[in-house]
Amino acid sequence: KGDGPIALVCAPTRELCQQIYEEALKFAKSYNLKVAAVFGGANKHEQELILTAGVEIVIATPGRLIDLIKCDATNLKRVTFLVFDEADRMFELGFEPQVKSISNNVRPDRQCLLFSATFKKKVEKLSQTALTDPIRIVIGELGKANEDVHQSVIVLSNPHDKLNWLKKNIVEYSSNGNVLIFVNKKENCVEVGKYLKNIGHEVGVIHGDFTQFERDSVMNNFRKRIIKILVATDVAARGLDISSIKTVINYDISKNITTHIHRIGRTGRAGELGDAFTLVTHQDIHILPDLVRNLEASNQFVSDDLLQLALKNERFQKQRSNIKNISKQSSGIRNRFGLGFNFNQTNTSSSSASVDHKTTEHILSSNIKQQNSPFKHLKSTLTQNYEKFKKSSNQLNITQINKRKLEKYDATNKRNTRWDCK
Repeated sequence: KGDGPIALVCAPTRELCQQIYEEALKFAKSYNLKVAAVFGGANKHEQELILTAGVEIVIATPGRLIDLIKCDATNLKRVTFLVFDEADRMFELGFEPQVKSISNNVRPDRQCLLFSATFKKKVEKLSQTALTDPIRIVIGELGKANEDVHQSVIVLSNPHDKLNWLKKNIVEYSSNGNVLIFVNKKENCVEVGKYLKNIGHEVGVIHGDFTQFERDSVMNNFRKRIIKILVATDVAARGLDISSIKTVINYDISKNITTHIHRIGRTGRAGELGDAFTLVTHQDIHILPDLVRNLEASNQFVSDDLLQLALKNERFQKQRSNIKNISKQSSGIRNRFGLGFNFNQTNTSSSSASVDHKTTEHILSSNIKQQNSPFKHLKSTLTQNYEKFKKSSNQLNITQINKRKLEKYDATNKRNTRWDCK
């Protein structure tokens, strides 16, 4: 009681906090551990009472956590396990000062985990300061969409045609499973929700103006499949893990490709297959080049209509024409560049129509031999450096380093803790 949590998980949104909380309860129950979720929009006094009573695990949004620390409802003295989930999203929402303050006020010998879908410069800097000698694990490719999601881009001549497209297809998609429809504005959220209700569908709507109780009610009905269609702004784009979502529809295309990847990632989870449909018009030309590149990188089909619309973006058109020119220059039968490649050899050999295969074999074998010596030198250098590291690590034990860090931490902690955030 009053000692603060042992494990702290920071997440950017209320929905993600609740989701992590529900999963944590399943594991904590067996070990008789108490778990609390604290976030904005819920009763702050109740959260104070829960934290004051004492819990081992806290899942929190950064802003509400710091508010509760300032109220002396809890502290970070006992935190040994620190997790930042969706770090890039927290930075996008303006939580950078809070995240850094939390990291700076947790004991230095903690175990820290940082999860992020994209590693931008700010996230990279945080990983360097918050983590000690980190190991980086990359699953799939950064910035690449899930290939288990079949993407289709529907090119429409007029934005008003979107509702007609929904009317034609929504019955088919909702019969296969839950449908999640993304829009960019609250007004569009209400408009699409009303339209689908008027034509006889059970629809849930969720956006930033909803209270926490209203959000929870809609999300629970969607999970239980009481309602099969959910229209949402990007509040549901991250962390939403509902296996029954089989179709994602981007009624409004996202403002950037990162958000697009997170939107379509709500389906096709845990090895399941899913479908994602993106409705675009001439008003979306600014994002279409990134969309085309993303589709191509994910081995998805790019229609002629989409490509022609994307090429109306002048910058993309120039990039595409440059690629075509390069491919034309490199077309035809040529020698492949390999080990021991030399520009002088290529220039002389490319001028002749035929190649003496014996001469080529001799050149390649001699070049491979020449390549071996640098690798041998590199290997010996790395071996020497490793031996030096082993000796130095034996002389200065890692526990001594941690001891110094803790002494420094305790000394600074005696002074009043300062939270460098608004």
